[in-house]
Amino acid sequence: MLEKNYSQKDVEKLMEDATKVGAVRAVLYFDAQGTDKEALQNSLVEFIGRLTKEKGVLYCSGEIAGAVESKEGNYSTYSEVQILTKNFSVLHNIALTYGPVSVEIIKPVEIKLNLDEAQAVLLDASQTSHDFVKYIMEKTLKPEDQAKYAERLKRRAEIGKELLEKRK
Repeated sequence: MLEKNYSQKDVEKLMEDATKVGAVRAVLYFDAQGTDKEALQNSLVEFIGRLTKEKGVLYCSGEIAGAVESKEGNYSTYSEVQILTKNFSVLHNIALTYGPVSVEIIKPVEIKLNLDEAQAVLLDASQTSHDFVKYIMEKTLKPEDQAKYAERLKRRAEIGKELLEKRK
């Protein structure tokens, strides 16, 4: 199998073409802190590698700034990640999952969502929020309160199912 080496110009052209058919190009910024400079930077390299494997990520490349040492002996740094996702929904899910400190959408200059796409984005946000609250509740509630919370979650699921059936 022959491999072709693509120039940066080739990559830029492919990304430009992809954004014309629904892909979204963005820059994500992530910060990191730690006590071991080398481990901190290695963790960001691993993190960027994980982003490249996310479903719907078409291209991902990152640069890591040099770590800065604080007076207390801790280190901080950040990464700038260029990303191209299949669509806005994928970018939205990555932002919810990984919590960048900043997101800058480069292309397209206007994002249009049909009704199904808009509903999917909102449901993803709702599910992520629910998962976060559930995690916090499970970690902080007493066992007897966890049982009450589990009952509320069960009822919530039932209501959701009823609403879906009613809509059909």
